[in-house]
Amino acid sequence: MHQGGKRRRHRLATINCASLGPALEDEILSLAGGASLVHASRGTVLLDDIDSASPRFHRLLVPVLEDRALALPGREPVPLDLRVIATAGTSDALPRRCCIAWPACAWRSRRCARGEDIAPLFAHFAQEAADRARVAVPRLVPEVQQRLEQHDWPGNAHELARFAQQFVLGLVAPESLASAASTPPPLAERVDAFEREAIIAAVRAAQGRIAGAIAALGLPRKTFYYKVNKLGIDLQALRQE
Repeated sequence: MHQGGKRRRHRLATINCASLGPALEDEILSLAGGASLVHASRGTVLLDDIDSASPRFHRLLVPVLEDRALALPGREPVPLDLRVIATAGTSDALPRRCCIAWPACAWRSRRCARGEDIAPLFAHFAQEAADRARVAVPRLVPEVQQRLEQHDWPGNAHELARFAQQFVLGLVAPESLASAASTPPPLAERVDAFEREAIIAAVRAAQGRIAGAIAALGLPRKTFYYKVNKLGIDLQALRQE
């Protein structure tokens, strides 16, 4: 897969998850060290035997894959442009959190192109929220079901998780969801949609050259990547168009 794609000019990094210790786990998800994911930028990372990795590594890895960035204390998030491939001996061996993380990450990059992912993700986030609050997950009323099916979830998995938490805590009023279906989206959602289309159009106009897109948009480089991560824009897919 690596040699057959556009990333073949860049690094293919293989991580044997079965032999990782805490020190190496930290190095992989840091900005320094030979094993850091940063060094595989624009290339491919193979997580071999991901089911053999420690629960700690899964907990650290999930937000990196969901956000496509390394978030370290006291620093701006560092964007990661990677193709991630994982192998596992048996899916049953994977922790529950990791099993849901992989489709969540894939779904995030496609901006809800796979609508069938929404219901299981919502159920997962709702169960997590219920476990934290030590309550039962409420019955799914038709208004909430309709919201899940019809909303485009511009905030991707993070917005869906917030909605699930509000639902579990009784902060979602069915009547408000019913009325929201006939009203325009909030200004923030409309601004996000506009910025996302503007960035995508600029990257396409620059034929995938990020520097050209940044110049056309008149944005600082850090601001550009911040918005790309926030809005779930798949730069790799745009470059391959």
